[in-house]
Amino acid sequence: MAVSGILSRLATVVCVALVMLKAHCATGAGMGSCYDGAGRAQRCLPEFENAAFGRRAEASHTCGQPPEDFCPHVGAPGAGPQCQRCDDADPRRRHDASYLTDFHSPDDSTWWQSPSMAFGVQYPTSVNLTLHLGKAYEITYVRLKFHTSRPESFAIYKRTHTGGPWEPYQYYSASCQKTYGHPEGHYLRPGEDERVAFCTSEFSDISPLNGGNVAFSTLEGRPSAYNFEESPVLQEWVTSTDLLISLDRLNTFGDDIFKDPRVLQSYYYAVSDFSVGGRCKCNGHASACGPNEAGQLACHCQHNTTGVDCERCLPFFQDRPWARGTAEDANECLPCNCSGHSEECTFDRELYRSTGHGGHCQRCRDHTAGPHCEHCEKNYYRWDPKTPCQPCDCHPAGSLSLQCDNSGTCPCKLTVTGWKCDRCLPGFHSLSEGGCRPCTCNVAGSLGTCDPRSGNCPCKENVEGGLCDRCRPGTFNLQPHNPAGCSSCFCYGHSKVCAPASGFQEHHIRSDFRHGADGWQARSTEVSERPLQWSQSGILLGLRGGEELSAPEKFLGDQRLSYGQPLILTLQVPPGGSPPPMQLRLEGAGLSLALKPSNLPSSQDTRQPGRVQLQFLLQETSEEAEPPLPAFHFQRLLSNLTTLSIWTSGQGLGHSGHVLLCEVHLTSARPQRGLAPPASWVETCLCPQGYTGQFCEFCALGYKREIPHGGPYTNCIPCTCNQHGTCDPNTGICLCGHHTEGPSCERCMPGFYGNAFSGHADDCQPCPCPGQSACTTIPESRDVVCTHCPPGQRGRRCESCEDGFFGDPLGLSGAPQPCRRCQCSRNVDLNAVGNCDPHSGRCLRCLHNTTGAHCEHCQEGFYGSALATRPADKCAPCSCDPRGSSSQKTCNPATGQCACLPYVTGRDCSRCSPGFYDLQPGRGCQSCKCHPVGSLENKCHPKTGQCPCRPGVTGQACDRCQLGFFGFSIKGCRDCRCSPLGAASPQCHENSTCVCRPGFVGYKCDRCQDNFFLVDGDTGCQECPTCYALVKEEAAKLKTRLMLMEGWLQGSECGSPWGPLDILQGEAPRGDVYQGHHLFQEARGTFLEQMVGLEESVKATWEQLQVLRGNAHCAQAGAQKTCNQLAELGETLRSSEEEVLRAASALSFLANLQEGSSAPTNWGRLASEAYILTRSHRDTATKIEATVERALLASNTSYELLWKLLKGSVASEAQQELEERYQEVQAAQTALGIAVAEALPKAEKALATVKQVVGAAAPRLGSMVTPEAMDSQARYLGRRVKALEQKLQQNQAGQAVGALQVEAGRALRKVEPFLQLRNKTTAALTQVSSAVQAAKVTVIGAKTLLADLEGMKLRFPLPKEQAALKRKAGSIRTRLLKDTKRKTKQAERMLGNAASLSSNSQKRSKEAELMSKENAKLARAFLREGKQNYRHASRLASQTQATLRQASRLVLTSEARKQELEEAKQVASGLSTVERQIRESRISLEKDTKVLSELLAKLGSLGTHQAPAQTLNETQQALESLRLQLDSHGSLHHKLRQLEEESARQELQIQSFENDLAEIRADKHNLETILSSLPENCAS
Repeated sequence: MAVSGILSRLATVVCVALVMLKAHCATGAGMGSCYDGAGRAQRCLPEFENAAFGRRAEASHTCGQPPEDFCPHVGAPGAGPQCQRCDDADPRRRHDASYLTDFHSPDDSTWWQSPSMAFGVQYPTSVNLTLHLGKAYEITYVRLKFHTSRPESFAIYKRTHTGGPWEPYQYYSASCQKTYGHPEGHYLRPGEDERVAFCTSEFSDISPLNGGNVAFSTLEGRPSAYNFEESPVLQEWVTSTDLLISLDRLNTFGDDIFKDPRVLQSYYYAVSDFSVGGRCKCNGHASACGPNEAGQLACHCQHNTTGVDCERCLPFFQDRPWARGTAEDANECLPCNCSGHSEECTFDRELYRSTGHGGHCQRCRDHTAGPHCEHCEKNYYRWDPKTPCQPCDCHPAGSLSLQCDNSGTCPCKLTVTGWKCDRCLPGFHSLSEGGCRPCTCNVAGSLGTCDPRSGNCPCKENVEGGLCDRCRPGTFNLQPHNPAGCSSCFCYGHSKVCAPASGFQEHHIRSDFRHGADGWQARSTEVSERPLQWSQSGILLGLRGGEELSAPEKFLGDQRLSYGQPLILTLQVPPGGSPPPMQLRLEGAGLSLALKPSNLPSSQDTRQPGRVQLQFLLQETSEEAEPPLPAFHFQRLLSNLTTLSIWTSGQGLGHSGHVLLCEVHLTSARPQRGLAPPASWVETCLCPQGYTGQFCEFCALGYKREIPHGGPYTNCIPCTCNQHGTCDPNTGICLCGHHTEGPSCERCMPGFYGNAFSGHADDCQPCPCPGQSACTTIPESRDVVCTHCPPGQRGRRCESCEDGFFGDPLGLSGAPQPCRRCQCSRNVDLNAVGNCDPHSGRCLRCLHNTTGAHCEHCQEGFYGSALATRPADKCAPCSCDPRGSSSQKTCNPATGQCACLPYVTGRDCSRCSPGFYDLQPGRGCQSCKCHPVGSLENKCHPKTGQCPCRPGVTGQACDRCQLGFFGFSIKGCRDCRCSPLGAASPQCHENSTCVCRPGFVGYKCDRCQDNFFLVDGDTGCQECPTCYALVKEEAAKLKTRLMLMEGWLQGSECGSPWGPLDILQGEAPRGDVYQGHHLFQEARGTFLEQMVGLEESVKATWEQLQVLRGNAHCAQAGAQKTCNQLAELGETLRSSEEEVLRAASALSFLANLQEGSSAPTNWGRLASEAYILTRSHRDTATKIEATVERALLASNTSYELLWKLLKGSVASEAQQELEERYQEVQAAQTALGIAVAEALPKAEKALATVKQVVGAAAPRLGSMVTPEAMDSQARYLGRRVKALEQKLQQNQAGQAVGALQVEAGRALRKVEPFLQLRNKTTAALTQVSSAVQAAKVTVIGAKTLLADLEGMKLRFPLPKEQAALKRKAGSIRTRLLKDTKRKTKQAERMLGNAASLSSNSQKRSKEAELMSKENAKLARAFLREGKQNYRHASRLASQTQATLRQASRLVLTSEARKQELEEAKQVASGLSTVERQIRESRISLEKDTKVLSELLAKLGSLGTHQAPAQTLNETQQALESLRLQLDSHGSLHHKLRQLEEESARQELQIQSFENDLAEIRADKHNLETILSSLPENCAS
């Protein structure tokens, strides 16, 4: 029944879907294409699809996080579930939301699954499945296929728009009202809102248990479904962008109430397929959807539509409203009609209603307007519709309207004209809203009408104002006939303010020639003068070509009042003729110009034909003036007019050939005399202060011309007579009174004093001086001081003597005495004051270290002649040396000899007498005490006391031989010449025999002893193999031992050299005691002693290196190369110390094991253990050998690094040569200056570093390689082991003990290479010691050099000597480098064997040598100049610290230092290699020590159950008991019997040893087999 219901429901869904398809495909054509074959638009739809397929769904709950079990129902409730597991981390057990929309296959079903009810999934907890479609879809159906039973309640929701609210689509529930509040089975009637969700219980039964389907049709039960295209409500109802499935309540059998976990795990939601049937919503305007440019799903719109759903028209397709495409009409969007003037429009519904076209154009171009841009916009026009619109551009103020007609003409206001009404009519100006205003220009001052825009009138040159109605500043008298409008003020240039003067009238100067020429004269171009041709009508012109008429006196002189007025010529020309070209020429005041007529010839009287007038305007504005003159200069010319002439060329005359000059008329002015018209062009000036007159032509009272007699044009300045008189206004000379004088009465007359500038009558008073001489007053005190005292006198009243004179001229202290000059023997400063007492004449300021009443003696502490002519020859300071003189203040006044202390000499007591040195204050000098035999002479270095020694002699007093020399005598010491290879020390005995190393013999230790041979190379003499000397040596040892033992046993005390450890007392000797224990015990002590000594040496050397590094100022980057080497050496010594400690630890452990093996109990087992320990000793000896070799390698590396430093320090030995040349320093001291302080300060730092390295590191090097104790102990060990071998042979210990002998011998032979290395190191040490001794001597020389250099620095602080001393310091440095190279070579020859231990060090030495050569080349020029001075530098030692610091700066700045830096880098690289090798050796040693410790521990655990300490204690107790027994019995026979018994028992133990040995060898073979089978990387 349920199945039939489901099929019925599915059939219904299919029918509804078909209805929707029918609605979309009513026409049956064009579903996929938006245009038909004819290009007509038609509706188009995207394909129908499963919109959910492949889309990622989201689930609010998913099983597997964390993993859980679920138990699906497979049958009836009683069948029982079969549980499975859901695990999101396992792809095979994962059931996430991706399985909702994947490809669904019934055969291989995948599903999404929620957590089970065990995790709280049950109402009211909902599980949501969300599907985002990406855009709007028109949904036909939603189908869910459940993998379990269908839910009891679930709902479907949708969003119509992205981000909108969730709207219910459908409810499925067996309890609709209870769960969702909706009744079940609701249906719609026509007219009701169809956007309502139904609720049904049709699919809410628990069966089927899996595979149940639920299909929801969106249009099922909607009355308008069959008219879908006409129902916007259903179109919106089927539209969805997102779907939500809300699973609200699980279906159960009711058994969940018991909360059984297995039951709860059987209830959960599971969906195997989520399908959504529909189309991409495009509203009939697209046939496909796809991603747009932004990656968003959108329709591929056609029909001029746009939008994600084609829901609107394109911007320019708005001619009708947008509509959904239908089967009947595609409703495509139509373009707007904008007449080609716009591409933008909007839909205007009102326009569409009224015209049927709703496209309203926006932003019309080309100044068009209207819904379709069909006409011009306001204030634009065009002649026809085909032309573009043009702006009217009507002037807003001048036009009545801004809109023009079709021709573009604007309507104008009154008084306005123009096409655009943009200008005023003539005579009007200032266009505004009210039109134009009329012009009101002043006729006299303007040149025409006003500007039509601004209304400004065009003014004449000297006129200003908007109406041209006022004169400019500096002008006056506005007149219409004046071309400039106003005349310029003249005022003789003193004022710019003037006005028309009153009291003047017009005056006319005429010549009418009625009664003659009237004083006019003629000149022609041919002759200078000629008579005028006069007639009663005038003067004839032009008879002989060009001529000039000069005016008479009445036209000349001061014609300033004619300025600006016309000069008129009246001419009579022939009929039909014209006057010739004429000019008016003016000269005066040094100026001249020519004027042309200012008008054309004109007739003034029609009654007299032929009469014309020419006018010349006497003003600078005339355009015809040549050259043009400023107004002031033009008036200046008229003020003194000397020439006025009329010039004519004679050209242009009529046929009669002449012109008649009838009248000359000049308008001028004069003071008012009658009723003539006033002359307004005459000026009156407003004069500034100091000027007066109508034209400011006079100076006012109290003023004068700035230039005497300068005339009216010269400026007036105030008189300067200080109120003591007046001045002439033209000359400016003061007429002084009141006892004053001077051009300005500025001073009192001689014999008077006072301030003449005060301006009072009593300013000057008579002087109160003798003889009425001149005087003056002091401004501060107003005291009167005489200024012209007699010679030698001074004072305010000449009452005292002048400086440098003495006396009492006025008798103020007694009888008057004239002033006389002081006599000071030319020992005073003549420019100074107060040289002598003004009363007594005693000299008070003696110079040149003189004293006395007349400076005639030298002061105390000076000597010489105070009366000498030259200052340099006068008194000089005693300059007694405070160290060597008994009195520093006095000396012989004539010779300057100071009082010297004992054994001090020199004028200034500055040096020791021959045979003495060390000048000290208060003590003098001490005797050199040079040894009479070892020194060359009884003289020593004045600073250090070093005596000159004979060859081979050393010591400050030359009282002993140098190291390596002997035979102290008058000839010096002779070289020992000990073999560096065979001698233990370079020092020999007084008989010249050397102390030989083991294996060497001969006076010089230069050959090998018997049974020794010389090995090729530098390893020394080595002992021949054992086979050569075994019998001899063993026999001798045995014989010696027996003799000693017999003698000891016969005595009363223990006298054996082996001590109580070799004899057993109190009981019979035990044959199983391994006597070799004592040998190992002593070997242990020996080796430990050597290792402790070596450790102490390394520690001491390390401490010294720390001191060296501090002294080398490493932190301040000084001597960087040395510091780097010291740092590397420190690391090497630290490694050496670790190697020594490891070796000592290994030896100590070995000895402890040996002691433990000698317990006096359980003799058979201990004998076997002894054999095993022998094997252990052999292996341990091998490890010890490797350890010692590594320690020696580290020690040798340290030695090589020290040797590098020693080689560098030997360079200072070159300064020893300086000590032999002290006497020559005196001649060079004046050439050396303060520049020493700039030449040598930093070199001292390097020298101090080298000195400390030599003084501290070299002795430590010697202590590190001391061989004597190690040699004796190693040989003693050999003798004891071989004695034990002999003893065991006598006791018949057997083959096992023989094997022990062989192994012990091998161990001893392996020690021999160490001894050879020791011998090689000893030889190197000998050579190093010699080099160290030489370096010490060099240090002494350097100290001397430093002291003398500082002394010269104090004595010669002059820049010139400073520069010279820089050169000498450079030469010193060069010589030092050269000697460094030589000493380096000597050190290399002496230490060749030791240097060969490190090829890297040798390479660096060669590079240092090359660098020294380069430095020598660079400094060769300095060497030639300063070689001689350098030899004298031995005395300059104590002050080198400052001078060497500056020398180092010079060296560092040189190019050679760059090479040294490179060499330092290479050395650092080499030292890094050495350091790496040391680290590798240390690591290897640690590994070997570890292996040794493990082997010894294993061997120690094999032998006995007793602890090693207990065994040792028992052994000691047994030995003590034996010693007591031996002391009590003393019977040799009894002791021998006991030994035989013990030997028998020991044979039994030996047999046991052999058995154990066989087992050990088998174990060893097995271990070797295992080791060989291991991979190579596991070998360690």
